[in-house]
Amino acid sequence: MKYDSTILYIENDDDTRKIYADLFRGIFSTVLEASNGREGISKFITHRPSLVITEIQLPSMNGPELIQEIRKTDSKTPIIVFSAYIDEDFILDTIKDQINGFISKPTDNKKLAQVIDQVLSVGKHEESVGKAKILGDSLTGSYDPEEDHAQDPNGLMVVGIGSSAGGLEALTTLIKGLPRNNNTAYIIAQHLSPKHNTMLVELLSRESTLMIKEAEHNETLASDVFYITPPNKNVEINNNNQIILSAPEKHSFLPKPSVNQLFISIAKYKKEKSVGIILSGTGSDGCQGMRAINSEGGITIVQEPSTAKYDGMPMASINGSVVDILIEADKIGEELVALSNFPRNKVLKKHQVTPANDHISIIFALLHKIKHVDFSVYKKATIGRRIERRMVALKVTTLSEYVALIERDEQEVELLYKDILIGVTSFFRDRDAYDSLENLLDQYLDERADAKELRIWMPGSSTGEEAYSVAIIVNELLNDRQHSLDLKIFATDIDEHALKIARRGIYSQASMTEVSDAYIKDYFTITDNEFEVKKTLRQNIVFSYHNLLSDPPFKDLDLIVCRNLLIYFNLDAQKWIMPAFHYALKENALLFLGKSENATNFEHLFAPVDKPNKIFKTVSYSKKNYSAITVRPPKYVNYPAEEQSKTSEDTPLQETIVTEAAKLLMPNIIVTNEQLDVVYKKGNLDFVSIPEGYVSYNLYKIVDSRLAIDLRKLFSEAKRGSGVNSSSYIPLPQKNGEARLIKVHLVPILNGRNQMYLFYFQSISVLDLPLINSNTDDVVVSSSTHELEFELQRTKEHMQTLVEELETSNEELQSSNEELQSANEELQATNEEMETSNEELQSTNEELQTAYAELKEMFNENTTIKEKHGALNRRYESVLENIHDGVIITNLQGMILKTNHAMQTYTGLTREQLLVKNWFDLYPIEDSTRFLNRQKELTEKGTFGPYIIELTSDEGVTTILNVEDYLSRDELGHTQIWSFASDISKERQALAELSLSQQKYKATFDNANIGIGHVSLDGTWISVNNALSHMLGYTQEELLPLTFQDITYAEDLKQDLELVKELISGKRNSYKMEKRYYKKDGELFWAMLYVAIVRDKNEPLYFISVIEDINSQKQSTLDSAQARMVFNTTQESIVITDKTTRIINVNPAFENITGYTFDEVKGKKIGLLKSDQHSSEFYSEMERSYKQSGFWSGEVINKAKNGDLFPVFLNISAVKDERGYIVQYIGVITDISVIKQSQDKIQYLANHDSLTGLPNRTLLADRLEHALQESRRSKKQIAVLFVDLDRFKVVNDGMGHNVGDSVLIEVSKRLSSVLRSGDTVARVGGDEFIIVIQDLDSALNASKVALNLIQSVKEEITVDEHKITIGASIGISIYPNDGHSADELIRQADIAMYDAKENGRNMYRYISQELSSFAFEKASMESSIREGLSNDEFEVYYQPIIDLETMKVSHLEALIRWNHPKLGLVLPNKFIPLAEESDLITEITKYVVFKVMTTINDLKMINHYQCKIAINFSLKDLESDSLFYTFKNYLQQFKIDGSCISLEITERKVILSNDKNQKHLDRYKKLNVAFSMDDFGTGYSNLGYLINKPFDILKIDRSFISRIGEVDKSEEVVKATISIARALGLKTVAEGVETKEQFDFVAKHNCDFVQGFFFQTPEPIGKIVDYLQLDDNRVIED
Repeated sequence: MKYDSTILYIENDDDTRKIYADLFRGIFSTVLEASNGREGISKFITHRPSLVITEIQLPSMNGPELIQEIRKTDSKTPIIVFSAYIDEDFILDTIKDQINGFISKPTDNKKLAQVIDQVLSVGKHEESVGKAKILGDSLTGSYDPEEDHAQDPNGLMVVGIGSSAGGLEALTTLIKGLPRNNNTAYIIAQHLSPKHNTMLVELLSRESTLMIKEAEHNETLASDVFYITPPNKNVEINNNNQIILSAPEKHSFLPKPSVNQLFISIAKYKKEKSVGIILSGTGSDGCQGMRAINSEGGITIVQEPSTAKYDGMPMASINGSVVDILIEADKIGEELVALSNFPRNKVLKKHQVTPANDHISIIFALLHKIKHVDFSVYKKATIGRRIERRMVALKVTTLSEYVALIERDEQEVELLYKDILIGVTSFFRDRDAYDSLENLLDQYLDERADAKELRIWMPGSSTGEEAYSVAIIVNELLNDRQHSLDLKIFATDIDEHALKIARRGIYSQASMTEVSDAYIKDYFTITDNEFEVKKTLRQNIVFSYHNLLSDPPFKDLDLIVCRNLLIYFNLDAQKWIMPAFHYALKENALLFLGKSENATNFEHLFAPVDKPNKIFKTVSYSKKNYSAITVRPPKYVNYPAEEQSKTSEDTPLQETIVTEAAKLLMPNIIVTNEQLDVVYKKGNLDFVSIPEGYVSYNLYKIVDSRLAIDLRKLFSEAKRGSGVNSSSYIPLPQKNGEARLIKVHLVPILNGRNQMYLFYFQSISVLDLPLINSNTDDVVVSSSTHELEFELQRTKEHMQTLVEELETSNEELQSSNEELQSANEELQATNEEMETSNEELQSTNEELQTAYAELKEMFNENTTIKEKHGALNRRYESVLENIHDGVIITNLQGMILKTNHAMQTYTGLTREQLLVKNWFDLYPIEDSTRFLNRQKELTEKGTFGPYIIELTSDEGVTTILNVEDYLSRDELGHTQIWSFASDISKERQALAELSLSQQKYKATFDNANIGIGHVSLDGTWISVNNALSHMLGYTQEELLPLTFQDITYAEDLKQDLELVKELISGKRNSYKMEKRYYKKDGELFWAMLYVAIVRDKNEPLYFISVIEDINSQKQSTLDSAQARMVFNTTQESIVITDKTTRIINVNPAFENITGYTFDEVKGKKIGLLKSDQHSSEFYSEMERSYKQSGFWSGEVINKAKNGDLFPVFLNISAVKDERGYIVQYIGVITDISVIKQSQDKIQYLANHDSLTGLPNRTLLADRLEHALQESRRSKKQIAVLFVDLDRFKVVNDGMGHNVGDSVLIEVSKRLSSVLRSGDTVARVGGDEFIIVIQDLDSALNASKVALNLIQSVKEEITVDEHKITIGASIGISIYPNDGHSADELIRQADIAMYDAKENGRNMYRYISQELSSFAFEKASMESSIREGLSNDEFEVYYQPIIDLETMKVSHLEALIRWNHPKLGLVLPNKFIPLAEESDLITEITKYVVFKVMTTINDLKMINHYQCKIAINFSLKDLESDSLFYTFKNYLQQFKIDGSCISLEITERKVILSNDKNQKHLDRYKKLNVAFSMDDFGTGYSNLGYLINKPFDILKIDRSFISRIGEVDKSEEVVKATISIARALGLKTVAEGVETKEQFDFVAKHNCDFVQGFFFQTPEPIGKIVDYLQLDDNRVIED
């Protein structure tokens, strides 16, 4: 409920009142009902409702009288007129000042509710009707209930843009021309692949300053924003200007996104503020949406087809809708700006369509003249809105301008005509209504079982969708009945263009959304994504031009379908159409109207059958012939100019009536139309009444018969044009018997183009008239006498009139006779002319017959050709459909155009489901790199393939297809791809099964517990398995040369040989026997022998012997104990449980394998053997299987009593009783540990060299490829070393292969010992090895490994008594410098290895000579450093650090120097970086630490100096555990406190260290060692490290100190560093101070310490001691 108030609703029709009263109860709290005017005024006075809604035509007191009575007592209460008669202008003019709103019947509930809301919302702010007059005027002038425009509060214009192939280029040019602040939102529906993200946002953003974004669900539209539809989504808008995204239907035929769906929603909610734009693209998407925008008053724009890359979509819109603007894409932006800025509201308000507008009459005249259709009977608002739309499209701002344009441009008349006739229709529109129609037609046909014909008329059929919908329904009903009824459907319209579309019967995918798959299959043919109506359906329908208002109706119809057509006509037109429909229909035939239409006011003609769905049937009526339809169709009247001018100045009808009646003082009047049907009544006319029976409002039927004669006379005179006439006084007593005279005056009046008649009834009582003039000037003395005389006089006058009329008629008849005689003579002459013409026509007819014969022959030939073509096509279709291979035809984009039954079977999809898919949906591009070149190969070669695809159906069935593609062109030149797919699933399955079978056989043969052998026909063993060799005690090599006769016991051989002969002869296929064999040690054992023969084409090839050791069985008795013996002696573990899996019994093998005794497991669940190697789901599935099927087998890892895990093969079998219930389970457990070990060994042998145990080429390739992948991620280098042994061939050839093998084994061990665990060494040839070294920081590090390898190989090798020395030549390649693939790196290393051999052997070479030289130098330097450390060539120098506060030495810094015997003094920058790359840096630091500790100790012992010295530490030094413990031992050894030592670490190395190194810092800190950050400012200068790390001193790098006085920035850095250090509580050292200026600067800015040549150069400790002695204190401050 919306309003808590009371409404009064007055309606005389009970059914109508009930329907709308129910509606009002949903809106108002209280609804009062009244059926006539008097009841209405009574309830109004009693209840005082908040709103009154009333009908015009009411009994007792009509609507206008009721309204006048209400306004006498109340001027504020809103009144709404709800009537079909509101279209009569004189009625509206009579009451317009007294009502607040109106709406015409029929209408829908939404429109009625909106009018109520408008009236009540205005009423809240108005105090009286007078103040609300503006609302009333605006409603009267512009409100049309048939077109309920949704209000758009912000006036935002919404532009929908549809495009497909080639659309990006057009969009780019369009978007460039759009400015900001255009009050327009843009939504783009670009057809996209559903599986690829769109790049439109990125591409279009480059071309415009407007916001380009991807649309989001429920997002509110904003001005100047382009919304891009996401892939695989449809887009719409709602009435709140929000974007609605939805997924397309799963098997939808429509392109994605649907342009039609977008445009239809924009048209629905934005009305005249909607714009549709179609750009380049294929197909017809968007055509239906453009028509919707047309119909709602929006503007349609299409890119000029000649400028479009693909003209399919533009041409479809041009042919299927009215296009307002046809223009190039780059100019569309200008048009949108013009449309947005067009002053539409002002123009439309100023030039709205009104009845008195002469310009509209001119437009009607032009339309009637050129198109022969009278649009004046259409609802004015509808026509006006069409005209307004054309004005907006043409940017014409005044109606007079438009009239001038249309008068000189006949093409604009055509466009306006098409615009007016825009029809929005679809298949099965309003499905519920069609379902109801189908049910009613079913009943109708049941009632007419003997009918031979079914005739249906569908006026306003437009493009034919609804005609075909009805045809489908009827065909379905007839098919169910197997009835041969002749169906005729007459589908008519006045739009020839729409009729052409209907006749073609070809519709787009978008049109088929409401058509079921079954209907599509039965009634349509699908060709190139278009749906063509089949001939069987099309032949039942006749599409023809027919004007409903001027052409006679069809006859004897069973059904008329007229949906959403009547809403466009005014009441005059409907008064002609509905009786015409009634005349055309059979008795009880059906009328099917639109959702917004009704048969109100025609209840005497039609009765509702299904009122909600607007289906009616005819009612018996007396006027059941065409000539008896009294209401004629309205005719178009072309008024002369002066009459038009006069008409435009005419006053309203009410004023005309009042003016004319006032002359004669007429209180009682009746107004009739030309047929004398009463349309208006005023006054108390007791001589006018409605008789019983059929209700008629004809004046002759309802007036007192005593007045009828005079009325006829007056009407006859008025028809002859005599103007105003009056009758004589007619005596007509009142009902109380009082005498009364009636005089009738008739005034003809013109209402618009309709002739009307006003009858004034003047009533005079005889008693009130003392004198009555009766034309003789005699005075009436006696009342009764004079009445008789008066009556006699009336009769005489009437008779005189009749005589005059008869004489006039006689004269007219005589004149007519003369005219007929003259006409007869003319007809005779005409007849002679006709005879002559007939002869000419006969001659012409003969010529036409000849031409017809020729045409018929041509037609027959054409038909024959078509039939042959059709036969070929059917044959092609049949072949395509029935071949075993799958066929799919696609376009270049992969869209599937055609397929066959085989392909449908392979994919598990229907034809319809396949046709909406893309080939890449079945075989995505990303699944195959080769597939990326498909289109290129097709273009160049015409073929592609074969290639394999795997399809998995919804049921999980996998089909493997072998596909080949071929490029082809159809008859229209379109490029297509034919793909032929053959099912190779069975072949693949057979190969897989064969491979599996071979694997199973081999596994069985190799790992079986019983002996298996293949034996030739002469008895020689061909192959044997391990079990048989083990059984007989031979190795396989020893057993193969023997025959089975050699090892068979002599007593058993004879029987064996006889059976063998029977096998060879074919008498047997197999045999088994017990026999005895000799083992290698001579022992006999019993065996069960199974022998079968293998034949090829019936020729014996060899025997298969299966030998089972039954020696133990032979030793046992053949009684019941035998089973126990087997149970106890079998090698298989056996466990027996009850049905709850509690253990009942186990055999000894179980005890052996598990370690559990029987007593330990008895009564416990078998689950005690479970290990944690399987998930709970695994055991649950096992339990489910053996409980349901009674069996389970598979490999399991069990846990023994001692906790050991062991693999077994477990068989679980259920034991069932006679009723089939499980009572026990038997588990057989086979220990497969040996088998698993054998498998592991096989795997090992497959990947390793059998001699050395090193990886072979296979494993090397795998590891190298893995290393390359890791290196690509880590960005580190890989070295591949190709090692070839020098002089190995001499050893191998001279000393024998055994010695050579021993050498190779030793070399393999040496190579492996040199390498890290993560590196790989593989033997790839006789004396060739390849080594892979990963995670190299530098390519030069490989040279160190190469040197170590060479050194290890060249050491002497002892084999037996031989002492052997060999060498190794090594080639090195580096990834990624020398190659990116494994093969390339190995090849480059091989080349480098040969270079090493050519240059003297026993050396290494890089593939890069530069690296080889540098590596040699590096190796030489490393060797020299090692020798220098051994020879004590290094020396520690010291440099003082001065405290600026005391100007005394604070401490020393230890600096390493190298006194090279050849090179002289080598500074640290030459050898320290090289040492840091290796482990030598730690050895050097150990040397420095030892020398420093010694110096501190010596100074303390000799001079009693407490000295502090700083030592430089690298990151490797910090991480070295060995150095830490050495450092700690030296402190203890020399009894030095840790505070005497300061460790200096450069800033960069600290930053590069990770958090793990924090513990290394901490352990030195615990020794009371101080830390200095060296070279601060050259690294990252991360203050976080100063806060978090344990530093005491900050050393400012010499690069900043040296530029003091030269570069201001350096000075600022120094000052900032000192300030930071002080803030953090750190001391600062300025290193590299060499000048007085530098010293003064750092001293001025409060640096703590200085160091540099300005004070002292680094010197040996002896010289530094002399320097210290010059100090006044002789003490080095701490």
